[in-house]
Amino acid sequence: MLQSLPENQFRLKAHRERKESRAYALVVARNGPKFQPSGDHECLANQKTVPGCGGLRFSGLGLTAEAVSMPALVRALAGIVGISVLDETGLKKVYDFKLEFMDNNDGTGLSTNLLAALQPQLGLRLEAKKSVIPVLVIDRTEKPQQINLPGGVCGEASEAGIQKPLAIR
Repeated sequence: MLQSLPENQFRLKAHRERKESRAYALVVARNGPKFQPSGDHECLANQKTVPGCGGLRFSGLGLTAEAVSMPALVRALAGIVGISVLDETGLKKVYDFKLEFMDNNDGTGLSTNLLAALQPQLGLRLEAKKSVIPVLVIDRTEKPQQINLPGGVCGEASEAGIQKPLAIR
């Protein structure tokens, strides 16, 4: 229903395509990873997510990981460096580790410090590469004359938003 709302109300026309883009690949460095698989965690024994068990915690000095998979680390790294990160480590377990890096306000930036910290602390590195990623391309949209919201609220569209509610059902 929510997907049809933009299509119906705004006459949205879009399509998906694949686009070549810059990315990083997370790979194991030459001397191998410098962390071990997670120990005895309740969430590992049950193979379920247990509140308070595992996850990434960010602090001013970096991040701490408990029972974290490489795909979860990759998602966090992508948020920090601002581009896609692909997991090419081949590591399938979950791990505990601490990674210390911070923005020391010297102009090098947070992501530069992260790149420098990965190999000596974790035995991992990010390699620049090209990747094909899925993107959503918006072909067309129109300003609606009348807005019909779920729940029956109707109104007339204007530059400032909804004016003159017509009916509340």
